[in-house]
Amino acid sequence: MEVTAFYGVYLNLIVYLQDVLHGDSASNAAAVSFWAGASYLMPVVGAAIADSYWGKYKTVVVGLSISLAVNPLHNATIWHLHSRH
Repeated sequence: MEVTAFYGVYLNLIVYLQDVLHGDSASNAAAVSFWAGASYLMPVVGAAIADSYWGKYKTVVVGLSISLAVNPLHNATIWHLHSRH
């Protein structure tokens, strides 16, 4: 299920960067590659933090809290970008 979500976001991100933000191909490829790399690296970083510092439960709670804090900001940014057109 998460693989389907990853590739769904991956393809939609390419289309969004190209059609909505009108980015050039090189910068779009760099942005999508950075996002994909970060997506693959974050579980490793979370595991290292959990094993070395916080433990699994605190790491999950902090990660969830960050996600819950960032999602409204992300949605507001997208809404603002779309309202300008």
